[in-house]
Amino acid sequence: MITPLSLFIDSITFHYNKIKVFDKFSKFISFNNLLLIKGDIGSGKTTLLKLIYGYLKPKSGNIRLVLNDKEIGFDEKFFIHSNAVFNFVTGVIEDDLKLLGIDCSLFSPDIRKKYVYELSGGELKKLIIEISLSLNVKIILMDEPFDMLDDYEVNNLKKLIISSMSNRNKYFIIATHEDILDDISDQIIYL
Repeated sequence: MITPLSLFIDSITFHYNKIKVFDKFSKFISFNNLLLIKGDIGSGKTTLLKLIYGYLKPKSGNIRLVLNDKEIGFDEKFFIHSNAVFNFVTGVIEDDLKLLGIDCSLFSPDIRKKYVYELSGGELKKLIIEISLSLNVKIILMDEPFDMLDDYEVNNLKKLIISSMSNRNKYFIIATHEDILDDISDQIIYL
């Protein structure tokens, strides 16, 4: 079966100060819609996600993400931090929406007029996921998307991811220690 997405990790080395996270790590993964990166705390999940996104650069080696034989550029991806407050830069939701080029009328005035500090961590996470789905990006990278969400919201987020894969042609790479998406993932990288 031909899959549209391929992730090429070619002998990457990366370290923070003197602590090596990856030492000539290589992996080739093909997947349809959802790739999970799993492992214990400190295993390198977030670092690998940031390397795939382009926030971080490996000291050596390279990483390529290819969709239908075309390499995905930085502007075709969106990164959702585990602490969603880091996705907002202006402090006012409406200003961030404008900065991203999003039609503010897609969001209720009750939300878009608020300051970031007025929303809980879970509310910010839900909002940034909704924002990412309205962007013209192909790949959404999420770091621990279920943190700060109650069981009801976890279930809603899972449904949203499933519907976005089929209805909106979005692809996901998610770093998590949870088993919530294992049953719908195409591939899992264990670190």
